[in-house]
Amino acid sequence: MLSGVVFDVQHFTLHDGPGIRTSVFLQGCPLRCVWCHNPEGCSRDGLLSCLPERCIGCGACAAVCEKNALALRATRIYADREKCIRCGVCACICPTRALEWSGRQVTVSSLLPELLQDRLFFMRSSGGVTLTGGEPFYQAAFTIALLHACKEAGLHTAVETSGYCEKGILVDALPFTDLFLYDIKETNPLLHQKYVGAPLQPILDNLETLVTHHVRMILRCPIIPGMNERESHLKALAALSSRYAVPCQLLPYHALGESKRRRFGLPEPALIVSGKTDLAACEISFRRAGGILLPIHHPQGE
Repeated sequence: MLSGVVFDVQHFTLHDGPGIRTSVFLQGCPLRCVWCHNPEGCSRDGLLSCLPERCIGCGACAAVCEKNALALRATRIYADREKCIRCGVCACICPTRALEWSGRQVTVSSLLPELLQDRLFFMRSSGGVTLTGGEPFYQAAFTIALLHACKEAGLHTAVETSGYCEKGILVDALPFTDLFLYDIKETNPLLHQKYVGAPLQPILDNLETLVTHHVRMILRCPIIPGMNERESHLKALAALSSRYAVPCQLLPYHALGESKRRRFGLPEPALIVSGKTDLAACEISFRRAGGILLPIHHPQGE
């Protein structure tokens, strides 16, 4: 039976499409954005989360670890990532969730009932299910099968995607996707390669493919301090929005990835994000350049 790997399912989300939504985070991504706030979703496989401050020193996890990758130090657990073989046994028995496994294998038939539990909220708010990640189309067959099942169940579907995938995958997803949340992270090709780790042109080509199919779509761009908050980028983004008559959301930068990298034992990115962005000023610049702005709620000063 077709299966996929998800690293989170968040209920009652409000900013990933219309109404109240349930967001499914799929494991794996071909991009390596230096500002990624879900770095645990980048790898194809799941990762072990270690939070020593939750540990009560029971030692149960170390006792079951066949590779001696876990050790107690002053009643706190620490993980040797080089020894870990990612079996996940330790996370299964940890009573305080000091150890957790990010990434669970699911089938469409096992995941759909969990999503349908929120049907009443979807109906009352014109909401639905959003597939995000990671990159949903990194697990293309499973993503399309899940979208198909959601549509058959009468649910509104949205996909948040970078657009960095084969064109045929997007076309195959069209009949089952009500809304595409299409990320444009950088409009300068050289900087896109530097910040995102992939060429820009395939993403722009796939954007045009979706436009020619007249799908409902929203462009999205996270505004990163010191990187893409430039006037030239905002003007280029506004030009895309205007040319294709597609609204765009400018998203605030969240530093969630910094703590997550420590929690999952991931290396720091080559470029470090620092400072704050005046998102309201960026929205004004985007509008002045002719872009179609779809505002989102953001706290004062973000």
